Amino acid sequence: KFSLSNLNFTINPTLPGYSFTHPNAPYTPVVPNALAGASNGPGVVSNTLIGGTPVKRKVVLRYRVSTTTTLNDIGYSFSVSTNSCGSTLSDSKNILCSQLMPVELVSFSGVNKGRSNILKWSTAWELNNKGFFIERSEDGIHFHRIGFVQAAGNGNLLTYYQYVDELERIQTYYYRLRQEDYDQSFTYSKIIAIVPSDDITGSVELYQEGNKGTLYLRSQLEDAASLVLELYNVSGAKVSSLPIEVPAGSYVQPLDLPVLAKGLYVAQVLHKKVPIARQKILLIDE
Repeated sequence: KFSLSNLNFTINPTLPGYSFTHPNAPYTPVVPNALAGASNGPGVVSNTLIGGTPVKRKVVLRYRVSTTTTLNDIGYSFSVSTNSCGSTLSDSKNILCSQLMPVELVSFSGVNKGRSNILKWSTAWELNNKGFFIERSEDGIHFHRIGFVQAAGNGNLLTYYQYVDELERIQTYYYRLRQEDYDQSFTYSKIIAIVPSDDITGSVELYQEGNKGTLYLRSQLEDAASLVLELYNVSGAKVSSLPIEVPAGSYVQPLDLPVLAKGLYVAQVLHKKVPIARQKILLIDE
């Protein structure tokens, strides 16, 4: 088990004339110990929970190989490594952590039903899990606790949870889970936004991969929606506005950002001028 944030990728030529780049234009060369999903590393095709005991995860990587030779021999080798097991592990095929993570969160989503927001999440593995604190925010930045759900107990089967937030005021709310162990260590989930049902029904989130401006929108909507992406600099000035058409159902799409100076920005998605998702992004020159 590991997350992509600690998954490194190394590829080495064993014959002359081979070079390796990111699979997509502008085909940035893959550097030693590149981070999977970064602009100077391999692309991530999939990141799939397999299950089993202990729980395993399959990650498929893609990279571009160029060669100036006509030899048919395999002219390169590769390996991956992760430090999320407590110590660095490396292998040319598989990595199995001997140190199990306390909880494997599979999904986290929410939907509005009138004056109630219904949160649902599931886990595939739990060990010494005390439970989940539910935290809510009106701006996606400042959160406070509104409830707690006790863990079901140790196990390696899919476990489903639900929490109903009864609303005093109907508006867009942001939620996250704080999973806490019995030793008081904790981990935060992703942040989701739930909008009123007379607006759009479902969840929308933003996330960034790499530091060259690749921003993604992940959505789960009952109906198609017309959204707007806005970017703000650290001074609070709006530097970009981009219309987005999002289909119904589960959907992930990359967002083409304009050329901007390196630095910290805040991206937010609006529906009918109401913010429904927000994410800080960092742009760094290569």
